[in-house]
Amino acid sequence: PEDVNVDMEDVMVIDSQATATMARQVGPEEWAQLKAAPAFMHQFRLVMPDVELPDHPLQMHGSGVQHVVGLILLTKLATLIGKRPMWRYPESHLHPRYQLGLADLAIHLSKAKP
Repeated sequence: PEDVNVDMEDVMVIDSQATATMARQVGPEEWAQLKAAPAFMHQFRLVMPDVELPDHPLQMHGSGVQHVVGLILLTKLATLIGKRPMWRYPESHLHPRYQLGLADLAIHLSKAKP
């Protein structure tokens, strides 16, 4: 419709390619820090409450885990740089039971302060 105006300059599109790229950039030390951070783990557990995260590099975990980690990190990055995050197909790479947690994560992140 003509009355809908979407300013893409203030939007950061987050898709599965972007989340995979972000996951590849997380080093072992950063991954250990993320797993030790209660705020990050709370967000991760909203989507994957029962997934164990052994002491392996992030890149050795499944694509679903990597996708959720990248989604959280990129959403936080978008807000920190003053962009509105726009998730594209966030359910990709996720088992249907974990797809349900995406809504809880989206609500939580929308209420979080940058």
